[in-house]
Amino acid sequence: PIHEVEDISSLTADTSTTGTQWGTGGMVTKLTAARIATAAGCCLVICTSAKPEGIVEILAGARQGTRFLPLQRSLKGRKRWLLSVPVRGSIWMDAGATHAIRDRHKSLFPVGVIRV
Repeated sequence: PIHEVEDISSLTADTSTTGTQWGTGGMVTKLTAARIATAAGCCLVICTSAKPEGIVEILAGARQGTRFLPLQRSLKGRKRWLLSVPVRGSIWMDAGATHAIRDRHKSLFPVGVIRV
């Protein structure tokens, strides 16, 4: 099990399952919630619902579930809002656009888009 995640952007997890007969979100929904919470500067724990008293134990410092630590510099405004938008489809970018977005944290311009 993974007990603590310091940087959710470096987490690689298979989220292809669709949930259970009791829920539809599966791991995708949980990780989306973790991204939004940590970007807002909050700590979040994903744990089992079979033991509700575990929440009190976690607040007291118990090591249960997976704890997601907040980002060092929380996101504000539009950047935080973008985390809550469902991801659909793919955008293929040229090397210049990839560098600008990933390394320089700049905006994407249409000229850098190769394929959608």
